[in-house]
Amino acid sequence: MLAPILKRVAGRAVRSPALQQQSRAASAYGDIVAGPPTNKISGAEMLVHGAFIVLGVMGYPMIAAFTVAGHKRAEFAEMEIPENWAAWKERQQKK
Repeated sequence: MLAPILKRVAGRAVRSPALQQQSRAASAYGDIVAGPPTNKISGAEMLVHGAFIVLGVMGYPMIAAFTVAGHKRAEFAEMEIPENWAAWKERQQKK
């Protein structure tokens, strides 16, 4: 029951003047062609932008990795390192 109604509505939408005006307006930009950029960017500017992109993407993971490494260093610094392993093993087995 709805199929014939939807077909008529879709047909009218395709033939609407608003869509035809849009297609004519889009054809006004026919001189735009995909290709290499027309405005040249200096190498220094590309390097600076690339550095900002890399730091923006990798900044948080790098900070997190260094923070975890710092916590691990502090944890290992507090560990007891026995000089006499046999005595240490005995103490551990008694616990």
